[in-house]
Amino acid sequence: MVFPGTEFVLPEGWHVDAAGEGRWRLHCDAVGERADIVVHVLAPGLILLDIDLACYSMPAFGMMESRVLMMNWCARGRCEVDLGPYGSAVEEAGLFCVSSTMPTAFAYPLGAYRGFEVLFDPNVLGGDAQALFDCLSIDVRKVERRLCASTPALTVSPTGALSHVIASLADSLDDASVARETLLSGVCHLLTLLSSVDVRPQRVSSAYLRRSQRDLARILHDAILEEPRCAGLPASIAADYGVGEATLRSYFGRMYGEAPAAFARRVVLGAAASQLSSTSHSVSDIAAASGYSNPSKFSAAFKREYGVNPLEYRRAKRLGADAVPCAAGRR
Repeated sequence: MVFPGTEFVLPEGWHVDAAGEGRWRLHCDAVGERADIVVHVLAPGLILLDIDLACYSMPAFGMMESRVLMMNWCARGRCEVDLGPYGSAVEEAGLFCVSSTMPTAFAYPLGAYRGFEVLFDPNVLGGDAQALFDCLSIDVRKVERRLCASTPALTVSPTGALSHVIASLADSLDDASVARETLLSGVCHLLTLLSSVDVRPQRVSSAYLRRSQRDLARILHDAILEEPRCAGLPASIAADYGVGEATLRSYFGRMYGEAPAAFARRVVLGAAASQLSSTSHSVSDIAAASGYSNPSKFSAAFKREYGVNPLEYRRAKRLGADAVPCAAGRR
């Protein structure tokens, strides 16, 4: 696949369609998953990605092999940027990340993500973008050195002018007919701020995990998927790897945005929901199989997660409802 100023191989299962001048749509519709990425080529060496996903992982496309700066804004969901031997930068809704390290992959622990990403390669930057950068005294390499000299990724909770510019750029992307010049102007405003405003006080230090911390969180995550009703998993795994249980729980929370117990409960209730929609087992039997001795407590927990009680959920599924409401607190 070739865009102006870049060339990469489209992964198997992905497709590309022209979406307008200087604009393409990458999409993948695997079973149970959806991935849509609108690629705005603002200039050679400058690409803006509008990302809307319902999946758990995505490859790093390698659109710019020599890029020195990548910026991510997470509007909804949660994104883990795998930085290889350095570890992971984990973004949740409302966080903005600047990185100079080539990611090896992206993961979405909540199975959904909405946001945008800006990729720069000053080695090939040209056209009116270069002229505009020169006029505004924007030096992408200086921005990279300023923000990423001591860490492979800087994640911040933006405030003030930075928050306003990010929101404005995100709003522009919601307009399917937005002009390239409008998006280029938004990116320039963003870079101008990053060139002059000290965003380090807005840093979210908990958003970065070293590789060992990330791997321990994943080990606990996978163990819970296998044995969601085993309450002693955090203590057991912590002892096996020589870390404190509270420390392991902290790693898990930073990686997945919830406590291990909350995740285990969602796994159990998800299995119960599957039984409600695919079997004729009674609610009492399903409650017992889910570890609830009291069906009323099971129904209350189920309603908190799915927004309806078990019988209402089953009825909606049998009537062929397209979607069952989720609880307001579910992310």
